[in-house]
Amino acid sequence: MLYEMIQSNSHIRKLYEGCYRDNLHSLWAQRELYRPGNTKEEFVSILQKNMKPIYDSAWRQGYEIWQFSM
Repeated sequence: MLYEMIQSNSHIRKLYEGCYRDNLHSLWAQRELYRPGNTKEEFVSILQKNMKPIYDSAWRQGYEIWQFSM
């Protein structure tokens, strides 16, 4: 939802641009994930490609699967 809002709402885009320089330190996220024109499938694929190794490493170190609940 954030990606779609960033791409479609200029006000939210400006807010994002104001904070990502200080808070989004992964170059792949800046260059690939949030670039304009990604489809939902491309966004998910980029996210999975880059986060899966981190997830796998945490799993091997004993971290459990986090379950979001409201």
